Amino acid sequence: MGVLLQGFFKLAPNRAVPSPADGDKTIPWWWDHLAAQANAFRQAGFTAVWLPPVLKTSAGVTKAADGYEPFDDYDIGSKKQMGSVPTRFGSREQLQRCVATFRANGVDVYLDMVEHHRGGDPGNRPFVFRYQGAGGEQDIGRFSKSPLNFVPNVPRDPNLGGPPRDDFPFGRELAPINAKPKNYVFNGLVDAADWLTRALDVQGYRLDDVKGLSTDFLFPFLNSKSLQGKFAFGEFFDGNTTLVNGWVFNPHGMRGRASAFDFPLRFILQAMCNNAGRFNMADLDHAAVDQFLGLKANEDTYSGGALPSPSTITVAVMNGSGTSNQASDTAAGLKALGFNIGTVGDATPVGREAETVVYYSSKSHANLAAAQAVANSMSGSVIMAMDPTQVQPGSQVTVVTGTQFSVNPPPATVTPTSAAGNTGAATTTPTTSSTTTTTSGAFQPPTTTVEPLAAWDPRSCTASGGEGP
Repeated sequence: MGVLLQGFFKLAPNRAVPSPADGDKTIPWWWDHLAAQANAFRQAGFTAVWLPPVLKTSAGVTKAADGYEPFDDYDIGSKKQMGSVPTRFGSREQLQRCVATFRANGVDVYLDMVEHHRGGDPGNRPFVFRYQGAGGEQDIGRFSKSPLNFVPNVPRDPNLGGPPRDDFPFGRELAPINAKPKNYVFNGLVDAADWLTRALDVQGYRLDDVKGLSTDFLFPFLNSKSLQGKFAFGEFFDGNTTLVNGWVFNPHGMRGRASAFDFPLRFILQAMCNNAGRFNMADLDHAAVDQFLGLKANEDTYSGGALPSPSTITVAVMNGSGTSNQASDTAAGLKALGFNIGTVGDATPVGREAETVVYYSSKSHANLAAAQAVANSMSGSVIMAMDPTQVQPGSQVTVVTGTQFSVNPPPATVTPTSAAGNTGAATTTPTTSSTTTTTSGAFQPPTTTVEPLAAWDPRSCTASGGEGP
């Protein structure tokens, strides 16, 4: 197990880290700022650092250049493009010195990989990307791109990490699988990531927006060339633990090759902060607590007995997010689990992101147990709260829906292979994944440096100062 430091931040309203590019020359370049603290970070116990995206963006060095709209796959602060030679964070040499300094101090370095899209194509030539060469020559740089490399000029790739409705157009969306010519984008992204990995000697990757990336691309991408075997974790932005774990462990998708941020925990913590005095601490990572304490899925944590049967509980469902048909769909899902459904209607939406709240009217054991049974039937950012004014007449419990949840499916009914003299259906409950940290177990202590490093080590540069192998 290790401790990862996010080595950057964003300022309001949409500004990247401070930079001397804004005019104040007393501010150090970000790569130098990090490198100066490498030893202190290691002494504090950090074993790895996650750097911001290192490719130059369409915003050059301006305040909006946070790295998440990359332009050139081979420009890490060495070409005069988008109005500057350095990126917002510094030059290529400063980046290489920063990485080498962390490595010399025993800290692993993870790159933020934005493989979903590119930005910066000219307004009069949409979807056309041409780059400088290593010596500054125009339009000869590696991995140029054309309209048929992007959605919607070709169909969206199959087998995205998440549903297509969550594939947001952050920039010009690449199509590694469906782009034409076939394999041009796929191989181009692999080659560029391989070059970047070897140029900087990094140990792993944070994968941006994996909901919008085809696992047909991402799984082989992470097993290609110098990327093979290196630690990786994805940004699967969702509060539904089942979906996050499904992305990590899908046997036809990522197959455990990458870990994922624990966004379900993030949404639970958000709910706790937004509901002072009303948050039920039993909802905080309850699956991990239940597993540690040996509690069963239907166990009443207040009494130790079994939770009441859904058929004895009447639930009202109110749409709290404004999403079309959300209350009726949620009610149908709960009804399929055996709950009685009372009022189905609308509540006042509370915001773009909101937890789902299971309200009960008093702290009586019956009401607490009913609320826990309903909360346990859902996944994602779901909390319990006592508020008699929210409970609809005729119902023990009222669910006010939010934006990051789902109703668990009913137990599956399967027909086993018949043995002699034995027929009929058997009902089984499918195994569910743990709702704690979604990792593949690959996060290890920092690797040792292969060789002693000098103050900085631009090992990928050629003798003539070019881009290197």
